[in-house]
Amino acid sequence: MSSVPSAAELAKQACVPCSHKAIREQGITKLSDERTRQLLGALEPGWSLSPQPLVDDAPDALHRTYTFRNFATAASFANALGEAAETHKHHPAILLEWGRVAVWWWSHSLNGDVLKYYIEQSNDPLLPHAWEPRYAWFRMAVLSEFLVQVPAFTLGIWAMWTDNKRAYPWLICYGTLASFTTLQCLATVLLGPERTQLSTANLQMILQNYIPFMLIPLAIAIDLGMRTTCLLSQHAKTA
Repeated sequence: MSSVPSAAELAKQACVPCSHKAIREQGITKLSDERTRQLLGALEPGWSLSPQPLVDDAPDALHRTYTFRNFATAASFANALGEAAETHKHHPAILLEWGRVAVWWWSHSLNGDVLKYYIEQSNDPLLPHAWEPRYAWFRMAVLSEFLVQVPAFTLGIWAMWTDNKRAYPWLICYGTLASFTTLQCLATVLLGPERTQLSTANLQMILQNYIPFMLIPLAIAIDLGMRTTCLLSQHAKTA
């Protein structure tokens, strides 16, 4: 029996439309009933396999119902869901009611469920779309991570091991840059339009990764900033 991937592992996989060309050239196949049930366990509670509305002789589809406080909020979510689905060439069934949106995902071309829908439910909104024009800031953040943060991290290990205080200013810059970059990512997923595309489980997984990468560098910047201030005060007294 094949293993069941975690949500993070699913997010790393490529998601492609189930067009007839993709099915023919990439060998996309319909999931077996057993595999479908296994993958269902990798998603957050609330997803199920349910009959599709207004479709006869079709298999059960990946289904979930979202609830909202009013019709306007539900309609806004349904529109955002439709735009996201169109971007990835998905065509789900979306049912909008008062304060409620129900969605069914399935492949018409294969007459069944496919892996891509599980990938879609686990995606980080930033990493898979880093090369889109609106995320130019994120590409610069990734570039700064390789050019500044990784060398600074290596220098920091050496400085702390040898207690070399000359590296303090460099590490303060590292901590400030790293924490601010992660704060931008947090603001994007919490306050931006990406929030409407994230389920509770998606958000929990993202926050578990982002928050430590914001707090630890911030603590380094504050700690070494205070140490540098003390060293400057001591130097001023002896000067």
